[in-house]
Amino acid sequence: MKRVFYIILCISFMGCSGSTDDSNVISPTEHDDIAIEDIDTVMIETPGTSREFPYLFPSLDYSEEHFVGLDERTGSINIYNLPELTHRTSIPLHQEGPHEIQKNMIGAIYYHNNDSIFILQHMPNRLLIINDDSEIIWRLDLKDEFSKEPAWKDWMAYGWFDRIGIYFKNNKLYFAIGQNLVEKDYTQPMVGYYDFDAHSVSFLDISYPDFFTSDGLIGYYNYPGITFFQDEIIITYPYSSEIFIYDLEGHLKKSITSLPNMKTGKAQAPDEETMAHFQANPFYMEVKPIQNGKYFLRHGNDPEPDDPENTIYKYTILYNSDFTKYSIIRKNEKPVSFGGEYIYYPLAQEVSEYQLLERYKIRMD
Repeated sequence: MKRVFYIILCISFMGCSGSTDDSNVISPTEHDDIAIEDIDTVMIETPGTSREFPYLFPSLDYSEEHFVGLDERTGSINIYNLPELTHRTSIPLHQEGPHEIQKNMIGAIYYHNNDSIFILQHMPNRLLIINDDSEIIWRLDLKDEFSKEPAWKDWMAYGWFDRIGIYFKNNKLYFAIGQNLVEKDYTQPMVGYYDFDAHSVSFLDISYPDFFTSDGLIGYYNYPGITFFQDEIIITYPYSSEIFIYDLEGHLKKSITSLPNMKTGKAQAPDEETMAHFQANPFYMEVKPIQNGKYFLRHGNDPEPDDPENTIYKYTILYNSDFTKYSIIRKNEKPVSFGGEYIYYPLAQEVSEYQLLERYKIRMD
């Protein structure tokens, strides 16, 4: 492959709430005809580890055929068949030698097939493709690319647990853009991609809202939720229940307004401790697709109550396919989706090398 890369910068100064006409602004209404039904409890084999399932670094391809995740303790990428979630195989990463990939430096993975597994490594900041022997068959050093322009020298591609992954579509590899500094610059672009046809890195015209670009502290609200699904990028922010949906070119297609009675978080006061700010404000997670986009879910929580262990203050927001309807499932556990038919809620791990998940099916009356 030709090893010449060009960087094309396209930064927008438009707020992330964007300029979209009223027909593209959706105000969901609450309905009780969308519910979940408890099906059974499944036991998942987690080979060679007692790490709770699901993994912190999953492949967010939302396939209905498989689920893939990085086991941090063993340094293996484990592949499961869906819907049974039976263990198919493991791909151990090399921890030394020419194909070394340090397991504790991985920010995201994306499983395309056995011979094309994409990896974003934080340190060094690079993009990789490995095969099923864990051999590196392609790499791009992003530090070298970003150092070509003074304004970009502190940039880095990053993943953030199961909230922000990487995505391969139309021969482009998408990733989130951050800054390799304690103080983040929220005027920079949010999403970039490597184009394998053009052999170049580019950036999408998506920027942070005013909440992030103001001079105030934002407390625990540092990272957005970025979901790549089919031909869309679904972006959320942890301080609000709003949702913004873009195409893969970075154009805002539609926005979903904050839900009624859902509070919006506040910036951190100068004399407020970060943990106190976290406990006093709501928090909203990323959007996850169910049944290939027939439904979407989002986890959230109210400000922490006085007795959090005995109070239901967290919930799952369940949307229909076009976000016009929603229902609220009051449950403290964080839901898990692999993109298939079911929603899962992890149970406390009692047996080493296995994880129990409550399995639910969506029911629409």
